[in-house]
Amino acid sequence: MLPFHEALQVALWDLAAKQAGMPLHRLLGSRRDRVRAYASGLDFHLSDEAFCALFSYASSLGYTAFKIKVGHPDFSRDLKRLDLLQQSVPKGSLMMIDPNEAWNSREALVKLTAIRDAGHELLWVEDPILRHDFEGLRTLRHAVNWTQINSGEYLDMPGKRILLENMARICSMSTDR
Repeated sequence: MLPFHEALQVALWDLAAKQAGMPLHRLLGSRRDRVRAYASGLDFHLSDEAFCALFSYASSLGYTAFKIKVGHPDFSRDLKRLDLLQQSVPKGSLMMIDPNEAWNSREALVKLTAIRDAGHELLWVEDPILRHDFEGLRTLRHAVNWTQINSGEYLDMPGKRILLENMARICSMSTDR
């Protein structure tokens, strides 16, 4: 659930778009009419067979990008799920993972390296560590250059500002070198 002030902000943006007679994405400056979609599911609890069936079905519908839940206490299960996903979808499909903040920054680095070394190329990793661990996110941003770290969607506006300020600092540090 959104906090009241955020729900109010969303509603006001929607009203502004309606008043302007345009879709909200246009009001906010989008330049595209279409975006790519990916298949994702609440797959963590599924058996391996149901997991494969879910993503095989999504592939049959035309999806070419897939996001799965990881972060199991037994990391070998996460690796197995990535193997099963790779076997269930066409070669060249895009893969993403979401540990749901299950790791700390050091653990995330070790596990992301192990995933890469196991032959899994990830487009992005969603919420690998706690959303308020700005220092940990900075560490991952520097250390993990083979995938994108996606975090912050559940932060409130002040938290998003801190995240952006930290990411801007990271970007300026990398261009100063």
